[in-house]
Amino acid sequence: MGVAGCLIQLIRDDWSVSVTLHARLGFAAFVLCLVSLLSGLVAFLARCLSRTISPLVNKTFHVVLSFAAFVIAMMAQFYGYTKTGIFRGQGQDFVVLMQVVTMVLMVLTSIGAIKSLYQKIGSLAS
Repeated sequence: MGVAGCLIQLIRDDWSVSVTLHARLGFAAFVLCLVSLLSGLVAFLARCLSRTISPLVNKTFHVVLSFAAFVIAMMAQFYGYTKTGIFRGQGQDFVVLMQVVTMVLMVLTSIGAIKSLYQKIGSLAS
């Protein structure tokens, strides 16, 4: 959904990235998400490609990219609440509430990814 949303926005803006922090973070998340999508496809086909690239290395790379894309996308959303004016009529307190909810959800969602990353790095080290 994020890739589709970013593509729609890029098309609307004649393929230019705005100078706001929200837009730059969103575009960075878009690029990381595409690369992560490709590495996920390679991870899915890991058994077939195991002679070319180690499945553990590829899956670790995929987890790192996915985690980075997620965190950057959540930061883009965080800054989007204030920069885009999407909640103009709701008041500043509501914007702060949405930012807090976004950060709490980012932290809670990241716990599983961090555990997975820790296990993968531990496996790579041994």
